[in-house]
Amino acid sequence: MLVSATLWFLNALEKEYVTDIDFKIKFENLPYKGVAVKELPDEITVTVKGHGYNLLKYKYTFSRVPVVIDLSEHKLSRLPDDRTTLYCASSKLVEFLMKRFDNDVTFVEIKPDTLYFKTVKASQKVVPVVLNLDYVIDAHFKQSGKLKLMPDSVVIYGDGRDLAKIDSVETEEIKLGMVSASVQRRVPIKKIDNVTIEPGSVQVTIAVEKCVDKVLQVAITPSGFPDDSKVLFIPEEVELSCKVSMENYEKITAADFKVVAEYSEGKLGIIPIKLSVSPDAVSDVKLQRQEVRYIIEKK
Repeated sequence: MLVSATLWFLNALEKEYVTDIDFKIKFENLPYKGVAVKELPDEITVTVKGHGYNLLKYKYTFSRVPVVIDLSEHKLSRLPDDRTTLYCASSKLVEFLMKRFDNDVTFVEIKPDTLYFKTVKASQKVVPVVLNLDYVIDAHFKQSGKLKLMPDSVVIYGDGRDLAKIDSVETEEIKLGMVSASVQRRVPIKKIDNVTIEPGSVQVTIAVEKCVDKVLQVAITPSGFPDDSKVLFIPEEVELSCKVSMENYEKITAADFKVVAEYSEGKLGIIPIKLSVSPDAVSDVKLQRQEVRYIIEKK
């Protein structure tokens, strides 16, 4: 009995049928900034003809993953007796939807024959852009200045109630990995349902420059010592290393740094030292030692 049922089922799948395939649909980029969509259709049905096993496959696939339809690519019209309602003939979407099938089915019809979009007057709001970017500067390079984002804010359009919930927009995630050359890239902004974002992308600029090691001898500055005392550090200077660009190599001197020894931290003739001032033009600053000996005398 089981074998007969299996053979019957396989034979049925070989036959041709006409059936409805339901598409879950999602719209983006309403082509009018002055309006916001209040009601959106969420499903469209395409009737096709094909073999049973192919139709079964499509029914399963298309019911799970929404098809994104970019409305900026399709002309919408207004109803003459209701200016708040836009519409588009579904026939304009047939070619777009049929591309989802292989060449093993033929088109019969599409339902509904017209898609309607109920709209309201749109509000607008300026919000900052949050950059979703992951990168690491190569050890032999340094970032020159701050990362630049142009523009750093965008205008969003939509229903005022939706916009009230939005304080910022986020870019798509971009992973640059190890960066060893200046980068300039256009990054798309993540879509938000029923909201138009302009512009839809921003430009990210990361300037980097090759750097080299520089070693300097920096004098140790006493801090918090009694005014009636004289202090002698052994040694009086500490070796400091840093990375600096070739352009700034000659400009950076020991006077650009400050290494201090805090009196309250000294113990038994030994005192820790720390870097308190360092120019923005350098990176990876290291002191050759973390403490020195000292002698304190009355003046």
